[in-house]
Formats: sequence, C-alpha cells, structure tokens
Amino acid sequence: MIYGTDKVNGDGILMKRIISCLIVTAMLFVAFSAVAFAQVTVDTKKSGKEGIFSYVENDDGTIRIEMTDTTASGVVTVPDKIGKKKVTQISTYAFWDCVNITEVNIGSNIVQIGQMAFMNCPSLQKINVDENNEYYASMAGILSDKSYTTIIKCPAQMTGDFVMPDTIKTIAQYSFFDCAKMTSIKLSSKLSNIPSFAFANCSSLTEMQIPSTVTDIGESAFSYCTKLENITVPEKVFYLGASAFANCSSLKKVHIGAALVFIGDLVFTGCNALTEFSVSAMNTMYSAKDGMLLSKNGKTFYACPQAKAEEITLPDGVQKIAKYAFYSFKNIEGITMPETLEEIADFAFVSCQVDSLMFKGEAPELGKNVFYDASPNLTIYCYEKNKTSFASSAWRDLNVQTVKDEEEEQANIGDLNGDGKINSRDLAQLQRYIVGEAPLAGTIEFLTADVTEDGKVNSRDIAALQRIVAS
Repeated sequence: MIYGTDKVNGDGILMKRIISCLIVTAMLFVAFSAVAFAQVTVDTKKSGKEGIFSYVENDDGTIRIEMTDTTASGVVTVPDKIGKKKVTQISTYAFWDCVNITEVNIGSNIVQIGQMAFMNCPSLQKINVDENNEYYASMAGILSDKSYTTIIKCPAQMTGDFVMPDTIKTIAQYSFFDCAKMTSIKLSSKLSNIPSFAFANCSSLTEMQIPSTVTDIGESAFSYCTKLENITVPEKVFYLGASAFANCSSLKKVHIGAALVFIGDLVFTGCNALTEFSVSAMNTMYSAKDGMLLSKNGKTFYACPQAKAEEITLPDGVQKIAKYAFYSFKNIEGITMPETLEEIADFAFVSCQVDSLMFKGEAPELGKNVFYDASPNLTIYCYEKNKTSFASSAWRDLNVQTVKDEEEEQANIGDLNGDGKINSRDLAQLQRYIVGEAPLAGTIEFLTADVTEDGKVNSRDIAALQRIVAS
C-alpha cells in the first residue's frame, strides 16, 4: 500500500493486478499431488489417443488417462482397457474444461484419480463408480473413497441440500468447488479439517454449520459463498487460512472461538455486508471492540466490518494497523486514527476508497505500498502541532491538511467563563487576568482569552474583546 511517497517500483506497478488475482494465483500454485489409494509406477514410455481420450502408458504396462477432448458431451465412460492394457489412472486435469459432459462412469480398474480431475466441468451431474472398484465409490453421484471416509469430488450440478454421513472424516481440496446450486450442506461430525477451496464458489449456499470437531480452515475454503449470512468459527479452530471467507458478500456477523491464534491475509475481504466481529472472551490472541477485530491487548487493529458506519474511529490504545486491514473498502467515508497510533503495516489501505483520514497523533511509520490505488480524493488531516511529522518523504505525495487541535475546536474565543455567551462578564474576567488578580485555568481558557489569536494574552485582547462586546 503506497500511502505516501513510497514510489511504486517494478514490482509495485503490478501490485493491483497481483492482489486482485490472489485467489486464482493460489489455486494455480496449489500442490498437484494426486489423491492416491494405491502405489502406482507413473514413468511413461509412450502416449496415444483412444476416442476422446489422450493417454500415456506407464512402465508397468498400465494406462493413465491424461486428457479428454473438450468437445465431449453427455455421458462419458472411462474405458476399463485400451487394447489389452488396463486403464488404472485418471490424471490431474483429465476432464478439465469438458463443459458439456453430464456424467462420468469409472470402471473397476481405476486405482488413482488426480485431485483436480473434474475441475471446470460445470454441467457434470454425477460421477458413477463400478461397484467392483476396490478404491473408489459413488455416494449418490459424489465421488468418495471405497470406505466412505473421504469425499473427493461433488459434481458441479449437484442441487439442493446434502447431509454428509458421519463416516466421512476427510474432504479433499476443491471437493465442493463450484457447486453453485447447493443450498445447504450438513458436515460430518467427524471432520477435523476444512481444506483449501473446499466450498469456494458455492454461491447458493445459505447455511453452513462448521462442526465443533474442526481445528483448521484452509485458504479460500468458503470464498465467494455469496449467500452465507452468518459464520461461527468453532471453539477448537486455531488456524484460519488466507481468504477463507473472501467475497462472502452477504456475510453479516462473524464469531471467533477461543482457540484461534492465526488469521491469514484477506480472510474477510469483499464481505461488504459485514457489520460485526465478536470474539470469545477465552481467546488469548484476539478481541473485539465496537464490532472491530483487534489483538487481545487492543494494540493491533486487524479488521473493520465493511458495512460499519460511514465514519469510524479506531479505539484509543491502537498502536498498529495490520496488513490489508482496510483493503478494498468502499463504503467508509472517513476514519479517525487515535493519538497512540505508531505504525501502519504493508498494504493496509490498498484499493481503499475512503476520502478522509484524520490523525490525532504524530505521523505513524508506513510499511510498503500502504496507500496503493487508494481514492484519488484521499486527504490526510493532522493537527497543526503535528504537521512537521507529516513532512517526511513517506507522506510527500499525499494531500496533507492541518486542522485546529481538539482544544482549539472546543474553545469559543472570547467566552472566558464558558456560558455560551460573550459579554461584559467575560471582559471583566479577562481584565482580572491581565492585572494578575485571576489566573487562566488551562489551555482552553487561554485559547478563549487569546481573542487576537496571536498566541499571547495581553491588552490587545482586551481591546479586541471590548469591540466584540460593544457590537
């Protein structure tokens, strides 16, 4: 975030693109390890084509399906054999971009299926497995292992509600990815982990109760679940991966349990309806104040609900604004920073469209690209007494304006007795001060007495006040 004079270097020029593509990038670089249930030699010695399938022959004489023609449509059956050689494997991406296939039949010889074999098959309704297969099974059209302990892939066209049997202990990465027609999923009470992208793009999902047995939630696990309204992070969850709930645009409330000790980057970015964070009193790392997410000691500010009031004030005591804290905020017009603020971390206000930032204290230290792609109307406000601290190179390219100090704002010049009126009683009090009969009590009274606003209280102020009273 480049708030200030941090010039965008070669890497920074691409920052906006990189951040906006964060989820996609993470998907592309996820480990491509297959979901394997048997030891298979995968060295190849020749390749070929059989109908719609491209294949390679392994050193042990078995066949691996590498690709399927994207022109394939309707029901597709993976052959048991090509020639006299058994087809035993389906590679990662084997059916990638087969947008018109509706069913896939898997035979008894398959012992290994790549974890993303059925990605980007938006018309797929069922995955059927021969009942004699020793490694895989079909559970109402959903691909699982033979023992029904792991869900591998739910077809994109699966609709309605799904109750996961309690035999299920594991779900694979991307297992329900792009299941945009499912409205409710009841998870197994035996799950301990929700892996990366497991429910991403389940855009019709309105309800999700995460079992109390779950201890970690992977990156982008629920990203783009645009109809989810409320999420409770169970008491045992200690890890919340990057972008876990990113772009859940209907999400209104998030409750964080006692065990959570790590929240990844951009977990709640794009949650434009979010109004409140709450945190278990037993949590040792995080707390909530006025619906905002903070460290337990209140010194680090992590996140603000994006649907909070147009003008917000960070709590007193906050010393640091964390990375991405206000990333891509659209609805907040102004933010007031406490006097205690010392640091703003990298990328804290990237693509944030807030127009006004008011700093009560001196200029905090800025991280990298703090204000990159921020609002073109952004104005930084500080008190006159702190203006020199905003003169450093880090703030040079920003529109920094000074305002009266709080005490100045409270002072009504000439109203020495604070009764809301300027009259002869105030004039008499000022005269007593000048002759030494009555001292001025505090800064505000001094400011009210400095009628000429020259930083001094003397006979010139008496003359000026006399003219005000006379008028």
